[in-house]
Amino acid sequence: MTLENPSFKPIASDLARRIDAGEFALGERLPSRWELAEKYGVPTSVVQRATIFLEANGYVRGVKGKGVYVNRAVGTPEEVVEGVLVRLAVSKWDEVDGAVVEVYPDVVAGPIVEALRLAGFIA
Repeated sequence: MTLENPSFKPIASDLARRIDAGEFALGERLPSRWELAEKYGVPTSVVQRATIFLEANGYVRGVKGKGVYVNRAVGTPEEVVEGVLVRLAVSKWDEVDGAVVEVYPDVVAGPIVEALRLAGFIA
């Protein structure tokens, strides 16, 4: 998708479609800006505009210094809650650039609250 003046809209649209299809789970970190730029053949600034657009539309949530995380759930409330709990159980630790680091509570707090809201436990 190399363009002379690339637009962020096709990238944002593709990522939104992939999130809606469940390819990325609630709370999952998206590939890095550099990985997405390479995949789509555009500068990282274009990817950044796409993720800002997705954040403004509720698809993702950026965490400064940590990445961009899916903020939208797909599936029944029960599936969402189960998926979040499984992710928490298996991903207390995450690998970033080859180093194992602890997953920060602020990264998983949003998905937990969203899952509980979708399941009807909180308003």
